[in-house]
Amino acid sequence: MEIVEEPKPDTIRKALLVINCKEPKPDTMRKALLVINCILLSIGCGGPLIMRLYFLHGGKRVWSGWPIILFPIGCAYMHRSRTISPSQNKLFYTKPPLFIAAAVIGVLTGLDNYLYAYGVARLPV
Repeated sequence: MEIVEEPKPDTIRKALLVINCKEPKPDTMRKALLVINCILLSIGCGGPLIMRLYFLHGGKRVWSGWPIILFPIGCAYMHRSRTISPSQNKLFYTKPPLFIAAAVIGVLTGLDNYLYAYGVARLPV
């Protein structure tokens, strides 16, 4: 049986430099990315729990947040109408088939979110 020694840290660093031509990421960067990942996961997994708490403590509203997006779109259109000549300014800059497909997907997603909130509101848990 042959005993293999662990490579020294300098040997590993030199090998990585030869292979990648750059330094390996420092531990602080890895830890920061891990913390960011944990925060994003907790927000993503915590959403349904927060919604459930809302309905458990007397929340009655089941509404969709779609009107919120109209404000930035309206501001962008108003800014564009002031900076571009009226002959070049269009209401939609996408091609009609792409716009229709995006609108249909948006409506379906909104309906799905509304039905999800409606179902969570009715759960007896």
